[in-house]
Amino acid sequence: MTSSVLVVLLLSLAINAVVGGYFRILAKNQYEPVAFNFWAASCSVYCLGLLGSALATSIPSISALGTFSGLLYLTASYLLLHGFLSFNIQCVHSTVKHTANRVFVFAILLILGLSWNHELVDVATSLFIALMFLFSFQSFQSQQWKTIKGISVLLRGILFIHFIIMMARAGLTAGATYYGLASNLQVLITLTVGLHVLLCVATSALLPFIILSKEKGEWEAMANFDELTGVFGRRAFIRKVLKRLKSKSRRPFTLLVIDIDFFKAINDNYGHPEGDKVLKSVAQCLQEQLREGDIVGRLGGEEFGVIISHQQTHHAYAIADRLRESVASLSIYSGSQPIKVTISIGMSSSKNVEDTWNTLFYRADMELYKAKKTGRNKVSPEIMAEATLV
Repeated sequence: MTSSVLVVLLLSLAINAVVGGYFRILAKNQYEPVAFNFWAASCSVYCLGLLGSALATSIPSISALGTFSGLLYLTASYLLLHGFLSFNIQCVHSTVKHTANRVFVFAILLILGLSWNHELVDVATSLFIALMFLFSFQSFQSQQWKTIKGISVLLRGILFIHFIIMMARAGLTAGATYYGLASNLQVLITLTVGLHVLLCVATSALLPFIILSKEKGEWEAMANFDELTGVFGRRAFIRKVLKRLKSKSRRPFTLLVIDIDFFKAINDNYGHPEGDKVLKSVAQCLQEQLREGDIVGRLGGEEFGVIISHQQTHHAYAIADRLRESVASLSIYSGSQPIKVTISIGMSSSKNVEDTWNTLFYRADMELYKAKKTGRNKVSPEIMAEATLV
């Protein structure tokens, strides 16, 4: 091993130690602690591998040092992968994790079986490390990472380049003796270690941004969606209405204010857990019955709001009445006892540029009051359908 390789090894050792300490600090501060503990452990194990390589260079007569270093490098890449998998636990297919575990166990057994031949150990180690980087690369293909596309593409690129380099190293090592490429192999080893240094630096720089972006997405989801029902929350729903009101196209739309009839009695008679079940069932029913482009949100308590786009007001009434009938036909049980659920709906159509959320909601709320005063399980105002809505 040339002196340049030794210099790169020492540089990589120093950087890995610093990055590993940085990851450990982030883990202690509860920033994705499981993932960062994996990555900190990966850096620590890689540092041990570098020390093993340095010892193998100083004491070439102890061939076991080369095998030991290879196993440590492989373990480091395995821990790196599990950091990504734990960070993305809900989005990564379980087959990736199970496959990686099997490959890792097989790789250890194979490397130990080849320990009599240093070149074959290096080939096997490089090949299986390449596979670990490929698995890490695949962990960024899930839907979650599309919200942070720029950062994830950059990190995926680094991982894929590392995969290519490790595959090339395995191939050159296998053919070094036959093709007389021993000198080129030393250059490739130097390049491989150098790229790992870049990977550590890039990873340590990019991962905090990924975490911040992930947390931002989670905060936005908490702010936009009602935790119980999964539909838009009050503020997000009102923003949707305001966006429609400010739209240059100003397509006609109707606001529905929906209230579950006798909801307090449901809570009193069956308990709040059953009341929550009713809220979730009603919200799901509304979502299933609405068309693409229509929006449903929970305004608070047992009250929901719906935005319906239409050309004629009677179209909106037909949809509102369909929602009422669908909820009335729901089969909801508390144990073996059925819970009868109906809704009352107040309608208010946006007719002019002077409409605001307050004016729309006030008119719809007044109509909802009329629906409840006249017997509930109704849509107000009643509008005769002029055409059948498909």
